[in-house]
Amino acid sequence: GRRRGFQSSTHQTFDRVLSTLLVEMDGFSPSSANSITLESKGEGGAVNRASAPVVVVAATAHADWLDPALLRPGRLDHHIEVTVPDKAQREEILSIFMKHMPVHIPPEENSACFCKHSALDSKSMEQQGDLIPCSKSCLISYLAAKTDGFAGAWLYSLCQGAAISALRDDINACSIHFKFFLSSITPNENQ
Repeated sequence: GRRRGFQSSTHQTFDRVLSTLLVEMDGFSPSSANSITLESKGEGGAVNRASAPVVVVAATAHADWLDPALLRPGRLDHHIEVTVPDKAQREEILSIFMKHMPVHIPPEENSACFCKHSALDSKSMEQQGDLIPCSKSCLISYLAAKTDGFAGAWLYSLCQGAAISALRDDINACSIHFKFFLSSITPNENQ
């Protein structure tokens, strides 16, 4: 639903698609009690029918590009802004992604540990230099501090990249795998 009138080689196609979408969305107004009928076969071949309301959900990274007609009442009534997670939220997300991931902290990394969870932020990270976390929970705090601006998808990509990198070397991921993959990705708000 990009704004109409954008000057591009395909702007007429966008305008036609948007017009069709607007007409279709008008058919889903809350006042008309739209529902979809679901059918399933029960015991003895009897057909069971149930109806469920139709809910339209849309997502975009650029709400300012949307045509205002798409956002008017009766089409997309409720607007919820989802921002990138803060440090605490990133820690929670990383904890979920890394819950079943074996992480090995080599003994030599314990000697250079700065494992102070509450004081771990971007500034203290810069002051501490490039020291390595000495436990899984410390690694999660370290990664959360280093991933400011990352959305959940980028955090998932970080964990998957570190896991794949670890599989090339060993079965257990080490903090070095996360650090290596972290240095190779940059979140892009347009994706």
